[in-house]
Amino acid sequence: MKKKVDIDSARYLGTLAMTYSKKIGFAQGERIAGATLAQVAYEGRNVVDLVRFSNYIKQPDRVWYMRNMVFLVASGDAKNSPDSLLRWSQLTKQAALEAKDATVANEAEYYIGWAYYRMGKQRECKRAFLTMINYHSRRNDPEAELEAWYQLSTLVDDADTSYPSTIEAAEKVLALSKITGHMSYMAHAYLKAGYGYYVRGNIEKSQAVLLEAEEVLFRVDVKNRRFVYELLTKIYAVKGDGARALHYAEATLDHVRRYDNTPENIRLYSIRLSEVFLHFGKTNEYEATLRSVRVASPPEKATDWFYIIMLAQIMRRTDPQEAIDYLLDRKKCTH
Repeated sequence: MKKKVDIDSARYLGTLAMTYSKKIGFAQGERIAGATLAQVAYEGRNVVDLVRFSNYIKQPDRVWYMRNMVFLVASGDAKNSPDSLLRWSQLTKQAALEAKDATVANEAEYYIGWAYYRMGKQRECKRAFLTMINYHSRRNDPEAELEAWYQLSTLVDDADTSYPSTIEAAEKVLALSKITGHMSYMAHAYLKAGYGYYVRGNIEKSQAVLLEAEEVLFRVDVKNRRFVYELLTKIYAVKGDGARALHYAEATLDHVRRYDNTPENIRLYSIRLSEVFLHFGKTNEYEATLRSVRVASPPEKATDWFYIIMLAQIMRRTDPQEAIDYLLDRKKCTH
């Protein structure tokens, strides 16, 4: 409360100084009072007053105020108030352009893009990030360009096919990662590209991307390559290649045991392995794998409906009535 009282007092005194300076024609006093009121507005996060008195602040200080206000908003209530983040980012960009500060103007595009993303405006989000990307490209700064493409690739909706799509953003990340030698974003980019091609029905391209991912990620010592094996399992199952589908299904489960060993994950990927066995007619292996799941997690005690439904789907393939009875029993016991 003390801070609010101090800000209110400072605003009151600054306003008096401004009023009397104008009345007697004291230009220097007006400028000092205006700059003081801008500082008070900044401290109090008063959007209206900071914009109103910002003209009394000389450049480059004006850009500094605006830029720091963006940081405060972005680190504070940006998730709940993207409108505030957008407004301050746009004001910062405008002030930076007036001061011919291209670096800060470009930096503002990042926050403009994030604000639009929070609003669900994909087109505007992409436009802001592409402006930033083009800036880095013109400056021949591939590392900054890589960072911008990576950030954009995490924001693009998989269902949005306008440029740049998830696949196009991911391919830019892969290309720039190879140019710069920075490999930290490659796993994410391979996942985005491989999955993107898969859901669009381009199985051959998805397979090629994922096989490259398997080789590259192994070479750069990315330990957890589960997503590669999981998608390759699906691809080879679709193509009817039982040997490879089973190889990658077993590799997926092995990776889960090594790097993400929770009871839920072990159940999930054991059931998926059993599905692959059943899909290719390997009944004995299917039954053995499912039996191991049932021993570790008795179906009659299950309360996790994701697990219950997956198990019922497996049961349905060999005994539909058993699956129905099991679901009815679980419904009765979990409600």
